[in-house]
Amino acid sequence: MKLILIRHGMTTAGRGRYIGRTDVSLSIEGRRDIIGRKAAGQYPECSLLISSPMKRCIETSRIIYPDMEPLIIDEFKECDFGLWEGRSYREIIEDPSLSDDYQKWIDSGATAPIPMGEDREVFTKRVIAGYEKLLDIIKMSGDCSAASLVVHGGTIMAIMSHISGEEKNFYDYMTDHGEMRSVEIGI
Repeated sequence: MKLILIRHGMTTAGRGRYIGRTDVSLSIEGRRDIIGRKAAGQYPECSLLISSPMKRCIETSRIIYPDMEPLIIDEFKECDFGLWEGRSYREIIEDPSLSDDYQKWIDSGATAPIPMGEDREVFTKRVIAGYEKLLDIIKMSGDCSAASLVVHGGTIMAIMSHISGEEKNFYDYMTDHGEMRSVEIGI
């Protein structure tokens, strides 16, 4: 079966900020981009629609698949960026109370703990628990040839790293706003 992973559109928080647990909507530009991609036929049909519970994902899913109600999987939320939430790179490195931990995180390949947030191992375990839940839903649904997941960039990286079986870096699966990845999976 085909698994289609779509990253939500651009948000009102703007580019270049760590936005995880903050529940923001799509920006006007983000809506226009998703509508344009849909009109261009970028997004394939699906028989099952799954979404993160965050507004930006639900709004994106409703634009792409207006006749479908998404099933929500809470575990597909983005990483909790803790004390970095809502801040840009520049704001973090210019704050003496945050810059040392941020540099340690960068030097570790983004695997070190995030102050008051999730580290990558905890985040990935949560997302993979959601993925296992998804597989159970697919098995119970019977005839499912394609499932679309409208989720976050980090969620896509965690799922793709888990199922690819390739020796790739977590960040090799980075996906821009509105873009998608498609992979065949065995159920």
